[in-house]
Amino acid sequence: PWLDVARYADSNGYSIDAPRQIWKYRDWVVNALNRDEPFDQFVLEQLAGDLLPNATPEQKLATAFHRQTLTNTEGGVDQEQFRNEAVFDRTETTGAVWLGLTVGCARCHTHKYDQISQREYYQLFAFFNNADETLAKVGKSASALAEYEKANAAHLAKLREAEAKVAAARESLKERLPALEKELHVKLAALEGKKPERKVLEFSSVKAKGKATFTKLDDGSWLAGGDQTKQDTFTVTAKLPAATVSALVLEVLPDDSLPDKGPGRGNKGNFVLSEFRVQTKGGAKVELHSPKADYEQVGWKVAGALDGNEETGWGVGGGVGKPHNATFQLTQPLDGAKTGEVIVSLDQKYVKGNHCIGRFRLIAITGETEDSIAPAEVRRLVRVGLEKWTNENVAEILDWAVKRDPATRTVAAEAEKIAASGPPPPFMDARVVAQ
Repeated sequence: PWLDVARYADSNGYSIDAPRQIWKYRDWVVNALNRDEPFDQFVLEQLAGDLLPNATPEQKLATAFHRQTLTNTEGGVDQEQFRNEAVFDRTETTGAVWLGLTVGCARCHTHKYDQISQREYYQLFAFFNNADETLAKVGKSASALAEYEKANAAHLAKLREAEAKVAAARESLKERLPALEKELHVKLAALEGKKPERKVLEFSSVKAKGKATFTKLDDGSWLAGGDQTKQDTFTVTAKLPAATVSALVLEVLPDDSLPDKGPGRGNKGNFVLSEFRVQTKGGAKVELHSPKADYEQVGWKVAGALDGNEETGWGVGGGVGKPHNATFQLTQPLDGAKTGEVIVSLDQKYVKGNHCIGRFRLIAITGETEDSIAPAEVRRLVRVGLEKWTNENVAEILDWAVKRDPATRTVAAEAEKIAASGPPPPFMDARVVAQ
């Protein structure tokens, strides 16, 4: 009977009536009745569990009482209209369940025989109008949570041991900072003004996750054709020169076949490169740093192509119809003769879609350069001198040195591997309301 009062349903209602996951609230009601929870607490948690001090996930779950409203998922729906419909539902359900009143008439007018005025109706409405429809993480079951806590405790003990090794390696590296600073200083002085060598890379394969096709051109670039899917990933297998490769350059080029000559296939010749990823043929990730482009659209900087966020990226709006390039430094240079080939992924996940690259090629920078040795801020600190470094400067230098020092990098990589191998928490999303 209580689930009837809560207007419980496993689907959204209206014409589509799509299924929804709301059964955790049903279980909450059953468990509350089975444990004979006092009625005042039963009421309080369902009306305002999220507002209780240090509210537990279960108390927040109780507010799903007011997430049982109809949800209209048809195309062209006025979202604000149906948000208000849901608030009306919460107001009138509260009146019927806890006040014993049919307050719906007061939505439109005050009636002299009703015990609630229109003004009072909207005072109650305002309470629910300040709540957001959101999701809360709740455990799938008590037994699953108990198993997870046991497995996670063992995982955390292993992780703490690995992190202790990283801390010890980092401390050892800190003691070697004067020598490292001197070594970097000598290298930078030797490379000052030196121009790197560039070599256009030959692709042994180029594929699209979507429907794009590719044509090789005489200059070593590739032109995308065929149908353009809203989002896509181009995966390139490129042969490295038999030399030390310190950076990779992505060149995007104009072409008469592209909108506004490109270099993108998107609106007005633009594109969005969401992520630029590199790995060896063996699957080892190639770490990159210090991305730099000859041109960046406002709000779409090349740093977004290395931040792990698909909603950011590099674009060239305002500079279409011209060639552009982005350079990505390798944290650890690759021996091209030993590595052979690398796999480069160009993720193009612009949320509005149809912003893919039209024509491109890859270039290898061979030999060490000032840019490849360290990021600009690290180089600045080296030139300033160790004796002037603050604690924050030392931490920044160490963060970089960890990536370059073989021994420290090994224990750091092991710690990262352990951190990523933890047991997945047995949580699920539950529809709730929250202030």
